Amino acid sequence: MRPEAAWALAPALKTGVDTGVGGAVARNPACCGPRPQGEREASVIVPLLPTRAYLSAKKIPPEGAGAYGLVVFHGRPTPANRPKLMMVCKSFVAFFPRKETATVPIKDQMITVWPIDKPDAKQAKKDDCDYVIDHYDLNASEAAINDAQRQRAKFEGEGPYLVGWSPSKARGVADALVLVVDMSGDHNQGSIDDKFRFWKTKSLLEIALQEAFFILTILM
Repeated sequence: MRPEAAWALAPALKTGVDTGVGGAVARNPACCGPRPQGEREASVIVPLLPTRAYLSAKKIPPEGAGAYGLVVFHGRPTPANRPKLMMVCKSFVAFFPRKETATVPIKDQMITVWPIDKPDAKQAKKDDCDYVIDHYDLNASEAAINDAQRQRAKFEGEGPYLVGWSPSKARGVADALVLVVDMSGDHNQGSIDDKFRFWKTKSLLEIALQEAFFILTILM
C-alpha cells in the first residue's frame, strides 16, 4: 500500500467480489440494508466527478452529494505552517473545478470541501488563498477528525489531510470506509500536487459504488 494513503477499514464482511482493480468489495448491511432477493452482487464502480467547494461547518456534508471529502487542518495558520498551507490551497484550486460549474448533477459529484467561516465572501469566490487560510473553519475540521477516528483513521502527523467518505451517508457509520491522505511529510508544491493528483485520479473515482455501500481495499 502506498504510504501517502491510509485506508481505515472495518473487518472484512462475509460477502464480496473481486473488482478487477486489485481489490475486493463487500456490501455493508448496516449502511444499506439487506440485498433484495435475487439481486446479483454488484461490482460496478460509478465514476463521480471530482469538484470543490468552500462551505461552512453547518453546511457539511454538502446536501445531495454523491460523496465528499474535506481538507483537514489541525489548527489555524501560524507563521511556521502558513507557507505549506498556501501550497495546499494552490493545489486545491488547481486540481478541481468548482461544483457550481460542473456539468453533472450534485448526486454525481465527489466534492472536496475547504471549510471556511464565510464561504460567500468575494475573496473566497476569487480563490484568494490568503483569505481562505485565514478564515478556515476549525469546527468542521475537528468534527471530521473525531468522526474519522471513530472509523479507525489516525491523525498523528502535522497534516494537513484529505479526508473523505463515499457515499456521503457513510460518515459516522462504524463499518464504513474512510479515506485519509496524509500530507505531513510533504513540504514542496510538487509533492503536495502529487497527493491531490492521487486523491483525484485514484482514490475518489474508485470508491464511488452503485446503489450500495461497499468496503474497498486497494492493493498497490
